Amino acid sequence: MQAQLGPIEPEGSFDCDRIKKYTQFTLISDTCTLLLLTFYQFSFLTTSNYRIPGSPFVSKKVKVSVIESKGCHNEVSASFLSALGQLSECNSNVFLAAQRFGIDSIYKLIPGADNRKLVTDDEFRPQYFESEITAEPDIVLSVTSEYDLIDAKLKPTFAHLLHNTSSILFATVHHGNEWTDDRRFQAVKPWIKAKRLRFITLSDHVTNYMTGIVKRWATKMEAHDVPISTFPPVFTIPTAPIKNEATLRFAMQGDLVVDRRPNRDYEGTFKRFAKLYSTGQAIELHVVGNGDLLKVPDEAKDRIKFHRGLPYPEFYEVLHSATAMLPAFASHEYVESKASSTIAASLIVGSPLIADDGLLNAYRFLRRDDVYYRERGEDEIDVVERIAKLPEQDRLAKAEGLRGKNELLTKQGGDLFRKWISESRKRLEG
Repeated sequence: MQAQLGPIEPEGSFDCDRIKKYTQFTLISDTCTLLLLTFYQFSFLTTSNYRIPGSPFVSKKVKVSVIESKGCHNEVSASFLSALGQLSECNSNVFLAAQRFGIDSIYKLIPGADNRKLVTDDEFRPQYFESEITAEPDIVLSVTSEYDLIDAKLKPTFAHLLHNTSSILFATVHHGNEWTDDRRFQAVKPWIKAKRLRFITLSDHVTNYMTGIVKRWATKMEAHDVPISTFPPVFTIPTAPIKNEATLRFAMQGDLVVDRRPNRDYEGTFKRFAKLYSTGQAIELHVVGNGDLLKVPDEAKDRIKFHRGLPYPEFYEVLHSATAMLPAFASHEYVESKASSTIAASLIVGSPLIADDGLLNAYRFLRRDDVYYRERGEDEIDVVERIAKLPEQDRLAKAEGLRGKNELLTKQGGDLFRKWISESRKRLEG
């Protein structure tokens, strides 16, 4: 909304009568008029909050358009909304393809609702941004940029934002290896040349991976200075106190697949878990995800529980009830080029991960005290057995410490976005 301008006549006036006593009327009259016009124009430029089309960031307010066009990264969208919701100067339009599995109930818990408008991705069209100047975003935050930027339906909108606005693109990187595709390079190339692109990754190892890709792009174009920043995709939710139960629960989460290469080593983990009898403590493994029921060893069927297609509140509740979470990665991709959703889920619910040096080096916002550390030579089930023997107060203290870490990272998320927006403004203006 355009700010109200002050009176046309600026406060105070020049006493031209005194001057006229010493010089010619016409000359001094013209001089006064010129000075008045200059003073008025200066006053207009310095007091108005109106955002002049084509001029970057005259207003201190920030308009952000968030686009998630595939309905597959709802929890990452929630983490971004949590960060932006901490910024009183920020107003967001959020274009969502779908609100799956009750994620809307999570969105309602996130601060900043009064400055946030949820719309469908069908409205992410040039006409929306052409309708009025207030719709023009300062920042376009693409949650699913690996798809958004090469989607034929969305290309006209990104072209409009590139050529007809001064919007800056924040492109989220989930899977760094996707950016070896030349189509994605061609999609961001004009944004790079315009100094209006920032990559946001969800882990440090993906930042490192993308840095290597951008260096290779530098051999193809002159303008190659692209900021790449890491954002831990977390937020806070209310959680009930952990109940003192006779059975310890451990959890795995991920896609449950049998017809393609799995992202978790379910088979190997189940076989090792089936042999776990020596702790003297009742233990269950809870497997949370979407997909098919997986084959379980007969001797462990009563101790391995499946939870499929849960709404987000129940999903987080099951994970929150776990003493620890097993990453059980089936490949090195999740510590080399891809970000794992298990890491963020662990922080959000306060259920510590079982982690080795490789995982801690990849996700550097985690420290050894935040996890159950897996020593060299141990597998994850060895650590499960070790955890089961710990005093209950030690396990509760570990979970409480992780919840504190999540609160800290969540708050830092707002600080990071404020910093990145400020840096992007200066970069564009400079």
